[in-house]
Amino acid sequence: MAVGEESHWIPLTDLMTGLMVIFLLIAVSYMMQVEADAARIKNVAVAYSEIKDALVRGSQQGIQAGPAEVEGAAAQERSEPSVSRSPKCCLPRAAAS
Repeated sequence: MAVGEESHWIPLTDLMTGLMVIFLLIAVSYMMQVEADAARIKNVAVAYSEIKDALVRGSQQGIQAGPAEVEGAAAQERSEPSVSRSPKCCLPRAAAS
């Protein structure tokens, strides 16, 4: 074999090595992003669990305290909501007259 026949393999191996390094960097970047997302999801899950536990404890304390009494305007009994059944409300002016 002559030296001229093997000379094209050296630049090809350099290109393949460079390509491998690029894929390696992409893989490392992706792994870092996945770890950051997992940490963010874990923080949300922990916060949700803490809030849920606090709400359960608060509702249990409220139940043990007894029934709540509502005073003022909020305590008034409300009847069925009044609905306007007049055909004038939905028809154009010309048809309503």
